[in-house]
Amino acid sequence: MRDFIALTKLDNPEFGVGLAELKKKLPQNSAPPKSVKVKMEIKRRRVTGGVCYIARDKQNRSNKKVLFIHGGGFFLEAMPLHWRLCQRLARDTGCEIIFPEYPM
Repeated sequence: MRDFIALTKLDNPEFGVGLAELKKKLPQNSAPPKSVKVKMEIKRRRVTGGVCYIARDKQNRSNKKVLFIHGGGFFLEAMPLHWRLCQRLARDTGCEIIFPEYPM
């Protein structure tokens, strides 16, 4: 996250280089990290045009659903922090999380 915050000066000519370096360090797909998989029931589904994850807390459940669109600025895949947020949301509300993986 610190690397991302360092790239705040968009007019800096090194921005593009820094962005490319940041992207190399981060996950290349939106798959959930192992730490989240332990706490949630997660199913990966193929849908028209891509992949979607359906995730639920293993213990707290309701009939409500949340469509979670991760914030990646349309150039980064979902990061583990997005999944941790979903895990907490599902745990605290019981909601099923619909988490689309969209191309960057």
